[in-house]
Amino acid sequence: MDNENKKAQLNYFKLKHYNGMYEQNYRIDNNLLNLLSTVKSKRVWRLLEYIVRHLDPYPMDLINDDDYVNAYFKSGGTSIDEKYRTLTINASDYIKTTLSNKTHGYQEFTQDAIALLNYRHVSDVNIMSYTSSSISVISVIESAKFYIRRRDHDVHTTHDFERFTSRNVLTTTDQKKLYSAHKIDVVLTPSIAKHMLLLTECFTVYDAKILDSLPLVPRRLYLLLRMHANANKSQDKNGGWSITLDLARLNALFVVNYKSISELLKNTKSFEQVNQFSDLALTAIPDHKSKQGKRITKVVLFFSNKDNSNTVTRPALRHRPRVVKGSHAEGVWARENLIILTRYQRDLESIGCRLDKTDEKRLVKYKRIIGMS
Repeated sequence: MDNENKKAQLNYFKLKHYNGMYEQNYRIDNNLLNLLSTVKSKRVWRLLEYIVRHLDPYPMDLINDDDYVNAYFKSGGTSIDEKYRTLTINASDYIKTTLSNKTHGYQEFTQDAIALLNYRHVSDVNIMSYTSSSISVISVIESAKFYIRRRDHDVHTTHDFERFTSRNVLTTTDQKKLYSAHKIDVVLTPSIAKHMLLLTECFTVYDAKILDSLPLVPRRLYLLLRMHANANKSQDKNGGWSITLDLARLNALFVVNYKSISELLKNTKSFEQVNQFSDLALTAIPDHKSKQGKRITKVVLFFSNKDNSNTVTRPALRHRPRVVKGSHAEGVWARENLIILTRYQRDLESIGCRLDKTDEKRLVKYKRIIGMS
């Protein structure tokens, strides 16, 4: 795409942005999204996501400067003035919109900022020969200024990351007093900023209201699913999409360390929460084709838009009431869940899938309770 076409696209996106569309929707570059999906630290994730959502992707004075835009695209997006890579974040705004636990909000805000400042992302490992290789490491933040509030006065201090203690707190030079920041100025590195500014292609648009309704971990999954759907806009014959993820990728995505697919499916609530709080209908099925010996190594995710959904959604089962074993009330509960699982099993078979082992055991259990086995 030549520069003229890119500038035309920028003007189109600018128009949508400044007509209020950005308040409801925001854009994430797919390369940056791939980086986000590998971040294990929740502190790094939530502050980086906050920056993505609040950094202006189409600054008016930048777009209106033709010489600068031409130089920007000619450099591959690396020629970015520091003022466009700088974002001021107020602790009060961050605490209100991002932190679920607001009791120690200012401390959490400060620790999140330090975690992101210290974060390094390995972007590429190149094995050049038996004895030689190269590793590309990317920093997210180039520098940061922390504004520290003491009594009735605001003072600010600038720290290099080497001066932070291992306890992730700001300290005075004598190491005796600890402070929390009420505001920070972060300067993004050019290698990261180029994935946040003047986006014209290879990005995904997200509904901010949906993301705000999702807890942090299932939000990571939702972002990945939406990116996959955007890259494969021609839906399959069932009106949806599918993606296969292995155990290592799922563990990284959910920031867990399960030893098996069955353990992960049994314990994670993220699939159910995406179904409950987002606009996607999602079904997670063990991929029996990936079986190695007795172990299944992958999961297939079937998902579609809820307003056009022909995929199978795993229904919620009734919680077991506090009743006596063998009582009539226990039988009513078992019969209700048996009906739910039987219908779910039939729907799965219609798309060539089957129940996982946990649900198969539940079926046997419910049948035994009501005397069918």
